[in-house]
Amino acid sequence: MKYEYVLTSSLLNRAPIGAKTSDFKNYIINLFEGSHTYEMLKNEDIIILNVCSPLIIAESVIDDVGNYEKLEYNGKTYYYIKEAEKIDIVKVKNRKFSSFKNEYGNSCIMNLECEKIDEKIIDTNKKYQNELKPFNRADGLLVEIAVLYSRINLVSETEKIKMMEKIKEYANIIKKVGSKEHMIVLNKFKEHIDI
Repeated sequence: MKYEYVLTSSLLNRAPIGAKTSDFKNYIINLFEGSHTYEMLKNEDIIILNVCSPLIIAESVIDDVGNYEKLEYNGKTYYYIKEAEKIDIVKVKNRKFSSFKNEYGNSCIMNLECEKIDEKIIDTNKKYQNELKPFNRADGLLVEIAVLYSRINLVSETEKIKMMEKIKEYANIIKKVGSKEHMIVLNKFKEHIDI
């Protein structure tokens, strides 16, 4: 499953990033050439994955301005986001570069295989570890599909077509980033509408 984090490192940079993991110990991170984060991570071996609210994830797309805290690790200073609930410190085990073609064109992609080496709970008000899970885009998209589905028979045919296009778009994203549980719910919608 793919989770959304804000990535930080030894530089004052925060970058929203999707990281695939099935065990919260091993991660796969893909970065597209051309971004500041891509250039930065060509030489960084330690990365901090900040578990943050969706608001901080969204703000991090805009700029690197934020409240940073310092963390000393193996004699080097790293930064994490002060408002993070939890941080996972990961080490890059393998770095691969390849070409990638999608709907946006051809790109070079850097694939990072990472392993968690430490973690720190920042928000000590959270009582249970499962409250500290990172955000997954499939959660919000399933809610959006539910809202659209609940209104689909209340709108004109033209609006219904637009709603179905959105539902199909969201379903495709859920298939990429969601879990088995997300797919079970999505399949329930498929029993009622053509997605």
